Amino acid sequence: GENWLRRAIALGDKQASEELGERYLDGNVLPRNPELGERLLREAAAINPFARYELATRMLDGKGLKRNPEEGEHLFRSAANDTPFLKAMLATRFLEGDGLPQNPNEGERLFREAANIDPMEKLQFARRLLDGNGLEQRPEEGERLLRETAVENPYAKQELAERLLDGKGLEQRPEEGERLLRETALEHPYAKKKLAERLLDGKGLDRRPEEG
Repeated sequence: GENWLRRAIALGDKQASEELGERYLDGNVLPRNPELGERLLREAAAINPFARYELATRMLDGKGLKRNPEEGEHLFRSAANDTPFLKAMLATRFLEGDGLPQNPNEGERLFREAANIDPMEKLQFARRLLDGNGLEQRPEEGERLLRETAVENPYAKQELAERLLDGKGLEQRPEEGERLLRETALEHPYAKKKLAERLLDGKGLDRRPEEG
């Protein structure tokens, strides 16, 4: 309850400060108190990048706080400096014009920085290049990044396989797609399920109901 959160704050727990601040801002269980909520969230944001992200998004979206896009962007950039996931989130806002002026060049730059550090963000960036989602479609670069990610990431390998089978964003290459999907299915149940469905339905593969 509130008393336990306040005790945790007194002991220096900034995560408790963030949670209590959010509750006061939203009126979640506790009476809404925007001034106290903002103060507590700012205290947490001073040392915690995810609390800074929370404060930034509230300022960009006007959720529980008066909208302040300038400070929201500043806080978001600060939070994203060393956190690839948050950098990709900021990139997405620039690409989509969500709470910030649309700026595809800045969105792409931030996404590239995140993709150079984190394989999951490289996968997200590859998808955008393959599908032309917020960025100019560049299938060759998208395929290269997806293949790089697929070397160590089974989810990326499965996605590469299915794109090759379906010709989604890539040139259709069913033989390679089947090989990659079978390799992934040996170790991952979800990939095995997808392979079985394709064999049963004849989607992208010759229909083989017995094996499916």
